[in-house]
Amino acid sequence: MANIYPSQTRSIDPYSSYNSNSVNRLTRMITRGNNCLHDIYSIDVEVDSTSPLTCVVVKEGVAFMSDVYIKILSDFVVNFEERDFYLDVNPFNEVGYYYVVLDYYYVKSKPAPQASIKIFKPSQRAILDTSTRYLLLKVVHVLWNGSTFEIDPDFLDYDPEYPTHKRTYADLYCGIEDNLPTFDTTRDVSRLIYVRQLEEFYFGRSTQWEAFSSVRDSVDTHLCSVGQMAYMDSDGNILPAISTDSSSYAVCVILDSSASKGKVRLVGRCENVPVQTGITVAVGDRLFLSGTEAGKVSNTPPPLNGQYVGTCLEVTGGGTSCTMWFVPNGAIDSRIDNLEIRVIDLEGRVSVLEGRVSVLEDKVSDLAHASSVYRTTINEGDWISDSGSYYFEITYPSYITNRYNIVHCYDTSNSRLVQPMEIIAVSPSVLRIVMPVNTVSLRVVIIG
Repeated sequence: MANIYPSQTRSIDPYSSYNSNSVNRLTRMITRGNNCLHDIYSIDVEVDSTSPLTCVVVKEGVAFMSDVYIKILSDFVVNFEERDFYLDVNPFNEVGYYYVVLDYYYVKSKPAPQASIKIFKPSQRAILDTSTRYLLLKVVHVLWNGSTFEIDPDFLDYDPEYPTHKRTYADLYCGIEDNLPTFDTTRDVSRLIYVRQLEEFYFGRSTQWEAFSSVRDSVDTHLCSVGQMAYMDSDGNILPAISTDSSSYAVCVILDSSASKGKVRLVGRCENVPVQTGITVAVGDRLFLSGTEAGKVSNTPPPLNGQYVGTCLEVTGGGTSCTMWFVPNGAIDSRIDNLEIRVIDLEGRVSVLEGRVSVLEDKVSDLAHASSVYRTTINEGDWISDSGSYYFEITYPSYITNRYNIVHCYDTSNSRLVQPMEIIAVSPSVLRIVMPVNTVSLRVVIIG
């Protein structure tokens, strides 16, 4: 018989103490009474490198079942061809998704029950919905290669056909506050809270709360002061930013000034940002990187090389600093560059338009010279049959002969422009109009 019991410890087995039932319920502080795995890597299942087509390896880790703390102490090999791992006598004989599960049922007995490893075949997966003694560890897809069944090496944490069948983890919750509390170093360093009023998560830094939504990074910032706008030079140094040149535009705001644990904000809410001397900012002001004092902001853009950096949210420090939304979305001069490109594009379009206007002026000039117009009507009975088509010849007066002529034909019944099959200059004073039918009357206008 195969060994289905991995090396393990359990706390607390039935009868191991007089109060085992009561003490075990302390695990509900973590599990809330649900069978679950301690964390994402607990008792995971991997491919067996020795026999990857028929075996898997159950890894060590912790689970909670029936309020009992179960710890698997070492790796445990499970052979899919071994009957003892199954609930029936016919192992490894179906294609589909198999379940590797942990089997434990709390019952007061001597010796105490142990946790074992079991395998559900695809046809047995519904058992997971009806019994609490099984905890899903992994979903393994089994294929038929034409002669034998084999394991697909891509294991899953849930069943694609039954998404509710999945690895279950302990529900760990952070603290809850209705409002963001005043930061207390002795209480709040490393603390996680959810603030209901703001619907935001915060964690306690060494001196203040930090929102999870903030985007920041760690870097050497010892050459800057807290709150300053900063940029990175070509040597990788973080320096106070100034808008005298695009190479020194702000890309971050200093949160901590330190060589070893410096912090910068890349985008979002920033506090204690210094305001340029002599400048008065107000809530809602658009802020620009100063062109005279490095690291500071102003609500007046510099005359050259200005960079927009965000919006003032609060005036602090008696007007010497502010809280702002840092939004480094580009410099003013880059917008000017874009504008110049658009102007160049517009100039090109204007040039094309000027060319078209010139052509139009030439046509108008030609039309102005075409001062002679002759009009006549071809009635339905005037058409002459000719090899499946019909024609009529117009003899026009001498005052428009020997010219380049413009000919328009209109249907007299609806005044719509008609395109004849052909218009042939038979002679300098005769035009032949050819039509596919003889049931239309045309008004012909000849401009000479």
